[in-house]
Amino acid sequence: MDVLIKSIANATMSVIFMSLGLLFGLISFAYKMLIISDIPVSFATTEALFSQLLFFIATLFFALFLASIKKNSVKGISIGFLILAFSFNLLVFRTDLANDSPALAQLQIAPVLHLGFLVVLNLFLLIKNWNKSYSLN
Repeated sequence: MDVLIKSIANATMSVIFMSLGLLFGLISFAYKMLIISDIPVSFATTEALFSQLLFFIATLFFALFLASIKKNSVKGISIGFLILAFSFNLLVFRTDLANDSPALAQLQIAPVLHLGFLVVLNLFLLIKNWNKSYSLN
């Protein structure tokens, strides 16, 4: 009975971490797109730092989610979604940032860096869990 309660608690925490990560990720992406859209709004470095903070919070929740899941199949599905999100962010990434302000460059590079970190972390956890599941001890 105790094992069942622990597994339910672990699954609940995983869902909460994933939901919070998705929520903060979508909010931060929408905030970034609002700032860099064609709406004539001037923004400063503080807005870029706030967007970076939102991406960091989303990354933290996703990292906690990835660390809390145990099955390789779930890790494989999550890495597929992360690679799709990473590819989408590379598609909307502007490459002509040399003539723009540093705040705009920071806004553009933040989701790419955070998703890249999550892909590498998920690959590491997948390989670590894969080796552990086939050990002889």
